[in-house]
Amino acid sequence: MMPQWSRTLANIYKVGKQSTSDMSRDLYAPRGMYFSAADCGEMMSMVYNWPADQVDMIVVTDGSRILGLGDLGIQGIGISIVKLDLYIAAAGIKLINPQRVLPIMIDIGTNNEALLKDPLYFGLQQHRLDGEEYIAVIDEFMEAVFTRWHHVIVQGSRA
Repeated sequence: MMPQWSRTLANIYKVGKQSTSDMSRDLYAPRGMYFSAADCGEMMSMVYNWPADQVDMIVVTDGSRILGLGDLGIQGIGISIVKLDLYIAAAGIKLINPQRVLPIMIDIGTNNEALLKDPLYFGLQQHRLDGEEYIAVIDEFMEAVFTRWHHVIVQGSRA
């Protein structure tokens, strides 16, 4: 027999899984920054579009392998937001200022065929980059972030 809290967590996970899967249709735009492979050559100037001069922590995702949900494409930004919220809650506002965190999505395509066929999907309508092409996008992004915010902590999130 499963303890009550285990059943509750299982139900929360099921609801969250369904909600996350439907996010693109909700036209909900969470706070954060979006970069894509199409932005190569522009990422350095793009990081200066973020209004905060100080960012202490970034959680960045490419939307792949999300918590057993698979490839969510750009809907994966929610994972970066939730992870930062958990870090703030666990560490406390005195250690992590919520005004100085930044969730980021890097769109490098998707291998989710349903998203690729969806005319309402806002992400890149292409299969995921991999290998050297993927590394080049991530390298440019990291260079831009550390040029703007020298002491930022960056955590990559693929799961």
